[in-house]
Amino acid sequence: MRDLTTGALLAALMAVLLREAWRLPVPRYEPLGAVFLAVVVPATILIFALVLMFRGWREWRRAAAAPGAAIISAANLRFVATMTVAFAWVLAMQLGLSFGVATFGFVIACAAVLGAPRTPAAIGATLCIAGILSFGVSFVFARYLDVLLP
Repeated sequence: MRDLTTGALLAALMAVLLREAWRLPVPRYEPLGAVFLAVVVPATILIFALVLMFRGWREWRRAAAAPGAAIISAANLRFVATMTVAFAWVLAMQLGLSFGVATFGFVIACAAVLGAPRTPAAIGATLCIAGILSFGVSFVFARYLDVLLP
């Protein structure tokens, strides 16, 4: 089940990246410019994701055929939830949300999914860490590395 879910989420993400890569302008003088790399990397990962999905589908059918086997465990559900949060983070930035805001929500959602304590002190620490990671990383990239994050 884990391989099937991971492969499906990864394949969907790579399909979005491939769609965006096809929108890049074609370079005039470079036959293998930035467009080539932007297409080849997601296409390769997409192929591996499809193989992973097929492998997960085979294992899922084999596990379903076994009598009394639990197909979905708590660890698998937590893994699927974490992958869904990661996919939603990338999708949020793809749809125009800024890096700082998307990462702030991503860190909080990951903490909730992975089982962070829900005491007031832990929630406050999670909010502080999310703020430092999201807006701090965005500031460092913009100010010192001259990289504008989405």
